[in-house]
Amino acid sequence: MLIETTEPRRATDAIRAVVDQRAVTPVFQPIVDLLTGEPVGYEALARGPVDTPLEAPDQLFDAGRRHGMLAELDWLCQEAALTTGVPQLGPSDCLFVNVEPSVLAVPQPGYLDHLWQDNAKRVRLIAEISERAVLTCPASLLRGVERARSMGVGIAIDDVGISPASLALIPLVNPDVIKLDLSLIQAGPTAHLATVLRAVQAQAERTGALILAEGIETEEHHRFAVEMGATLGQGWLFGRPGPLSPPAAQSLMVPTQIPWLSGIPRPRSPFAVAERSRSVRVAGRPLLAELSRNLEDLARLTPSGAVVLSSFQDSERFTPAIAERYTELARHSCFVAAIGAGMGPEPAPGVRGGRVSGDSPLRREWAVVILSAHFSGALLARSLDPDGDPGEQNYQYAVLHDRQSVLEAAVALMHTVGNSRR
Repeated sequence: MLIETTEPRRATDAIRAVVDQRAVTPVFQPIVDLLTGEPVGYEALARGPVDTPLEAPDQLFDAGRRHGMLAELDWLCQEAALTTGVPQLGPSDCLFVNVEPSVLAVPQPGYLDHLWQDNAKRVRLIAEISERAVLTCPASLLRGVERARSMGVGIAIDDVGISPASLALIPLVNPDVIKLDLSLIQAGPTAHLATVLRAVQAQAERTGALILAEGIETEEHHRFAVEMGATLGQGWLFGRPGPLSPPAAQSLMVPTQIPWLSGIPRPRSPFAVAERSRSVRVAGRPLLAELSRNLEDLARLTPSGAVVLSSFQDSERFTPAIAERYTELARHSCFVAAIGAGMGPEPAPGVRGGRVSGDSPLRREWAVVILSAHFSGALLARSLDPDGDPGEQNYQYAVLHDRQSVLEAAVALMHTVGNSRR
């Protein structure tokens, strides 16, 4: 019994010592313009104490996660990256700083916000967030992205391509840089790669986001990355992580400039988006039910999977028949959420729940929002008699397909969705 309790205690003490002694060291890997070969910036990576099991970043962060110190560890790594990296870079350089997805849900210390904000005036800072956050904690992710953008910080999504299910959610983040996972560049042309590239290239075409290929280790990788549409790259071919080199101030080449995109606005409610359109009409529940099912059928038939976000006013309207339909819909979609007053965290198998407060405008609204990499559509409605018989209610409604409008409605709904318990 003593052995069983001693080892976990030692592991906890070890990660606690790292945090207390601030024993993390940032290293920096160059990011280059693939056409000119010129560096545009660096990605800051964390290392634990040298010659210990916690030196490797995966073991370091796994220990922080297992022993309840992930947030403290991540804040320490962010601080180390900013205080070490920024003073050594010029105003046209970019510094990519990793932020743990789950930490976005936790209010961070005020000094760290000030550090980000102050340093964003000196270099171009980009907060780098793993693709897995898009599926596991979308509401926290969106709040974190909004906070970062308010401080003048850009957004990169890392590891894109590991989970095809996240591709339809990337437009909600509207990243400045999309980083393709190294497995794509190193595996070569595959059907999976084609699916990922179609979605990523469509996002880049719509917004101007730049595509960055990770894991470039050979000239063949370099050529393939350019073929895929990447304009930025990183990998051992251009430099391994290490101490930061002084910027090449005498370079005659002008590197690719990373755009600064804006986030998707968050309206007060989905119907606030509909009110801006010219197509608001009035109808009863039978017509809206058919329009809802039509959109759900389109989502089910989307080959690469769609995001489905639906507001039911309250959980009582999420009937057993609807729950069964949404369970089936979740089997064919990459993300499905049901939102309403009193809604549980998983109102049906595979369906994420979103709970709204009693004074929320969503208590009056019926919404079905469908978003995929290549399709967008939404039914947005508001009850004219919210206290009347549900079966007899009439609604103002609009059906929209403009992608920007659908994205805004989706953002309004996504902010209510809870984090995954996986």
